[in-house]
Amino acid sequence: MNADWLPEEDEMLKALWEHTANSAAWIAAAFNDYRSRFAIIGRAHRLKLTPRRKGFKMKKPKPKVTQPRIRRTKAACHISELTNARCHDVLEPINEFMYCGLPTVDGTWCKKHRALYYQKPYDRRRDLK
Repeated sequence: MNADWLPEEDEMLKALWEHTANSAAWIAAAFNDYRSRFAIIGRAHRLKLTPRRKGFKMKKPKPKVTQPRIRRTKAACHISELTNARCHDVLEPINEFMYCGLPTVDGTWCKKHRALYYQKPYDRRRDLK
């Protein structure tokens, strides 16, 4: 393929480009596949021909599925104040890490955080039935 465009080809491209019904692929076919679709688009851009569409609209991103946030409690504490009887869940760090600090239920989490994180052990006997 020849990379140089002849003036006749430029005129033909301009004439075909004016008709908005003609796609770049159709125009490339009109050049007997001597020019590719991308060559047509690139040349039209360099000749500063009017763009085919006004702008590209991006789709709005889907909202991310996140775990519900638990608000900072009055019992929130620093690591130096943390004991085994207080919830060890790390709250959203602002200046430094803070922990939930509510009383624990069977382990290291409070009732709310345990409901979020704890998974019951898998019972294999259930599958044997």
